Amino acid sequence: MLFFLRFRSQLRRTRPDLIADLEEVFAGAAKAAGGKFVSARRMLSASFDDSRIGFTLDIAIALENLNKKFAEARRELSGYALILGRDIPEGEAEHLARELSGGEFTGIWCSREIAGELETFGTFNKPFNSYCELKNVSPPRAQEPLSLYPYRDRIERALAQGGGKNTLLIGPEFMGKRDGLYHYCQSLLGGAPLLSIQFTPGDNSPSCFADALNPGLRAFLAASINKDRLEELDSLQSLIFKERIREELSPYAGFALRRFLKLLLLSYMETLSPRLPQAIIFLENPLEAEGMLVFREVWNSLENRDSFLVFGINSIPPDEGFREYGSLFPRILKFTADDMPGKNKLDIPQAILEPAYALALLGRYFPAWLFPQLFDEAGLNKALPMKAMELLGAEGLVEDNKPQPRISGFIARAEKALGERKETIKEMARGRILDWVNSHRLSPCFRLLKILSDLGGRAGDALILAAIRSDVCSSAFKGIENAIADKSFGPLVGEENAQALIWIFDTLRMLVHGTEQEIRVAFAVPVPELPEKSFVGFKAQIQANLTAFYLGAREKEQASECAKAALRINQGLKDGAIPAFRLFSLENVFKQRFSDALEYISFAVEQAEKSEAPEEILRSSYFASGIYFLYGNLAMAQRFAAKAEETAALLGCSEWGGRALFLRGRLLFEAGNYKEALELFESLIGTMPQGAVEAWAFRTRVFLNVTGASREKTASVPGPSAGRNSDALLFAAEAAFLAGEYREALALAESIIALELQDAGNESFFFTESPDWSSGFAQCEGMFIPPGALRARFARVYKALAQSRLLPSEELSAELRNEMQRLIREEIPADGDPNDAFYYYAWYSILQSTGAPQVDLGTAVSIAFKRLQRRASRIDSAEIRSAYVSNNYWNGALTLAAKEFKLI
Repeated sequence: MLFFLRFRSQLRRTRPDLIADLEEVFAGAAKAAGGKFVSARRMLSASFDDSRIGFTLDIAIALENLNKKFAEARRELSGYALILGRDIPEGEAEHLARELSGGEFTGIWCSREIAGELETFGTFNKPFNSYCELKNVSPPRAQEPLSLYPYRDRIERALAQGGGKNTLLIGPEFMGKRDGLYHYCQSLLGGAPLLSIQFTPGDNSPSCFADALNPGLRAFLAASINKDRLEELDSLQSLIFKERIREELSPYAGFALRRFLKLLLLSYMETLSPRLPQAIIFLENPLEAEGMLVFREVWNSLENRDSFLVFGINSIPPDEGFREYGSLFPRILKFTADDMPGKNKLDIPQAILEPAYALALLGRYFPAWLFPQLFDEAGLNKALPMKAMELLGAEGLVEDNKPQPRISGFIARAEKALGERKETIKEMARGRILDWVNSHRLSPCFRLLKILSDLGGRAGDALILAAIRSDVCSSAFKGIENAIADKSFGPLVGEENAQALIWIFDTLRMLVHGTEQEIRVAFAVPVPELPEKSFVGFKAQIQANLTAFYLGAREKEQASECAKAALRINQGLKDGAIPAFRLFSLENVFKQRFSDALEYISFAVEQAEKSEAPEEILRSSYFASGIYFLYGNLAMAQRFAAKAEETAALLGCSEWGGRALFLRGRLLFEAGNYKEALELFESLIGTMPQGAVEAWAFRTRVFLNVTGASREKTASVPGPSAGRNSDALLFAAEAAFLAGEYREALALAESIIALELQDAGNESFFFTESPDWSSGFAQCEGMFIPPGALRARFARVYKALAQSRLLPSEELSAELRNEMQRLIREEIPADGDPNDAFYYYAWYSILQSTGAPQVDLGTAVSIAFKRLQRRASRIDSAEIRSAYVSNNYWNGALTLAAKEFKLI
C-alpha cells in the first residue's frame, strides 16, 4: 500500500496539522490491518501479509476509514493517491503514484486482482493503466426484514395474544423464531436492554449465565443498583466465567452461580420496575439444557415471580419434554414449517467466510462481546469481528450478535470450503484459549484437553496435570472417569503417560474425597513406570501424593523422603510446579521443626496465591492457621483461619468453611474468649458433623461457668454415645473435675484410658486434603500426636488431678508426683503444644495437693510460667496476648500462682 501526496513538503509548512493527521490515520489503518508501516521522504508505504486471517476484510476496513478521511480533506489537497497492489517494483512506485494522483485521477486505486477480491465491499470505476479507482466503499446491503425473516410479523402477532403469560415458542431451526421473539421483546422493553440467556444443548457449564451480564446490560444496571451489589455481581461473574469450559458444574461454581443468577434477576427487575410492570427474560434452548435445572431452582426461590415475563424458544423436542416445564411456561406456541427451510447453502462471500468461521469457532467458548478483545490479543484487527457480524447480519446470516450463522452444519461446511486455511484459524482459537488459561482468566480442566484436541492441538504436559488436579479439587471429575472408561483418556494425555496419570488421578481423588480405607486401597496399587523422558511434573505429583499418604499413615521417614523428592523435582519446573510446600511444611510439623514449618507454609500460601489456585489457597491457609496455633501465635492463626473460611465461602466448600470456622472457635477458646467461641461452635450445630462440634460447645459452656462469665447452669454431661473415643467423653471427665466431682472424673478418665489401650497401635489417619471432623484436635494437635493418644494423655492428667484431690496415701501421692514429672519430662514436647500451660499447671496443682515441699512448688511454677510467657510472646496482637494470659482458665490460674511466688 502506497500513499502519495502532491506538494507534501509545502503542505507540511502550511498545514502541518492536516498532514500529520492524514499520516497518522494512514499509519493507524495500515497497522490495524497488520501492515508494516514505513515513512519515506517522498511517500508513505505499508506492506501486508495476505495470509493473515480475514485479510481481505481487514483491507476493506482500512479503505473505508481512509476513504472517509480523504473525503473530509479533499478540498485542501492538491492531489493524492492511495495505491494497493502486489509486488510493485520500487522503481515504478513513485512514477505510478504521480500518475494516479494528478488531476481527475486523484483517489484510491487497486490493482485489478485486488479490486476483484474487494468487490464484496465496494465498487470500482473502469481500470486505468491496470489499476481500478475505488468509487465507494458500500455499506452493508441490508435487505428488507420481511425478505430475511418472512415470519417475523406472524410470530409477533401470536406472542401478543398471550395475555401476559410466560410463553415457549417451538419450531424448526432457522425459521426466524429467534428474530421474531427478540423483536417482540424489544418492543415491550421500549429501548431497555433484554436479559437473554442462551443455553447450549447438553452443556452444563455456567457460561450462558455469565454471558447474560453483557457490557450493555451491566451499564444499564449500574445506573440504578447500589455499588456493593454491582461489585458482588462483577465478582461472581468473574468467578463463574472462569469455569465456562468445565463440562461439569463444580460445587463452588454452582454455589456462586445460584447467587449470581438470583442477584441478576432481582437487579434487572428492580431496575425496570419504575418504567415497566414486568421484566422480560429471554431463554434460548431451555428444554435441552442441563443449566435449566439451575435456572428453575433459582426461579422457584423467587417470591416475586409475577414481576417477570419469561419467553423461550426451542426446536421441537420429544413430547415428554414439555411436562416438567409446565409451571414455567403455561403457554406453548408450536410452529411447523416444512415450507420454511433454513439457509443450507454456504452462500457467505469468500471474503467474509474466514472471519465468519473464526467467529463461529470462538463463539463456542466466548461471548460475542469479547471478540474485539480476543482479536486484538491475537494480533488481529479488533474492528474485524464486529464488521463481519454487521455484514453477515445485513444478509440475515447472523442474528443480534449471535455469532453462529443461520446455516445448518455451518462449521463442517465452512471447514470443507476453507481447506487448509481452517488450520490457521483453529490455531488462533487454540492460542486464545491457552492464553486465557495461562493468565488465569479460565480454569484448567479436563474438557480443555478435549477442546484443544478438537481444534487440532494437544495440551502440554504441565497443563494436563493442572487440568486433572483442578477437576479433582473442584469435585468435577466425572469427565475424567468417563474418558478412562471409554478409552479416550490415553489419546488426550499421551498413551505413554496414561497409566501413571490414571494412578495420579485415582490417588489424588481419594486423598481429597475418600475415606481412610479408600485411600489405603488406592495407594495399594503400585506406581506405574514413567518413560525416562516424561514430564518431571508427573514425577513430582506422584511424590506429592505419596507424601500426603505417608503423612496420613504417620509414616514419618517415608513422608520425609517423598516430600524432599517432590521439592527437589519442583526446583527444575519453571511452569507447572505442583503444590508441595504445604506437605513439606506438615512433614516438618510432624518432626516438631516449627521454624522450618512456618517458613514452608508461608511459601505454600504465596505459591497458591501466585498461581491463583483457590483450592490450594484454602488448604494452605487452613493448615497455616493450625501451624501458627501450635507455634503459639494465636493472632496470626486467626488471620489465616479467617482467610481459609473466606476462600471456602467463595468456593462454596461448606465443610472446609465449617472446619475453618470451627478452628476460629478453637483459637478464641484458647485465648479465653469463651463466649465468642461458643457462638461460633453453636452456629455449626445442625450443619456440620456433630460429634466434635457438640463436644466443644459443651466444653466451652463449662469454662464459661467456672470462669464466672456465665450464670447459666452447665448442660448435662454428654456421654460416650457421641463416639467411642470421642472428645465428648474427655470433656465429661474435665467437667466433672472442674465441678468438684472427683470420683466421677476419675471413673471417666479411667474409661478413656481403657478405651485408648484397646486401640493402641491404631493411630488415626491424618487427612491433608480434606476436612477431618473425627475430633476437634484433628488437624491441629493431631498434626504431631494422634487425637486418641492426646485424649489419653489428657485423661491421665485428669485422673492424677482427681486422685490428688481424694486425700491419697503417701505412697500414692509420691506415685502421682513421679507420674506427672515423667509425663512432663518425657511426653510434653519442648515446643508446639497448645495445652502446655494446662500440663504444667496440673503438675504444680498435684504437687500442691500432695504436700510437696515449697521449693518444688516454686520450681514447678517458675518453669510453667516461663513456658507460658514464651508462648504468649509469640502472639503479635497485644489484645489477644492479654486475653490469652489472663482470660484463659488454666493460664489465669498459672498467672495467679506466679504472683504468689513473686514471679510477677
